[in-house]
Amino acid sequence: MDHRPHSDAGHLYGDLDSSIANVALTHIAGGLSAGLDESTWVLTSYLVSNAIVLPMSGWLTTIIGRKRFYMTCVALFTASSFLCGLAPTLPLLIFFRILQGAGGGGMGPSEQAILADTFPPEKRGLACRAIRATRSPVSATSFVILVAASEFPC
Repeated sequence: MDHRPHSDAGHLYGDLDSSIANVALTHIAGGLSAGLDESTWVLTSYLVSNAIVLPMSGWLTTIIGRKRFYMTCVALFTASSFLCGLAPTLPLLIFFRILQGAGGGGMGPSEQAILADTFPPEKRGLACRAIRATRSPVSATSFVILVAASEFPC
């Protein structure tokens, strides 16, 4: 069974992760006894590591292969997401967010390349629109849920 057209799900998780961190930043700061200024590094560290890996993705795929690179990024993103949830201190959380951003930075370009390989040129536009059409409502809905959850903590 070919799962390549569904590869955009990883990029969706990266978008959701950014939304979660933005919405929950004050709760993260309070839970780790950190100031709001210090806790913004949780967001910055992810974005910087993501921005470093993003342009290197094409080069890295030529060295280790597209599938291996993509699966490494998914594994790194997933493992570091789990570790972010367990981080007892702000410095550890920032470190895990750096790893998470590195994994997330490689997923987007790899997914687009897989999409281009999977569909013939005349069907790529339709495939991109279909994936984006399913991704946008999910992102919007999850953002509303996250905002509501942060306003009404359990």
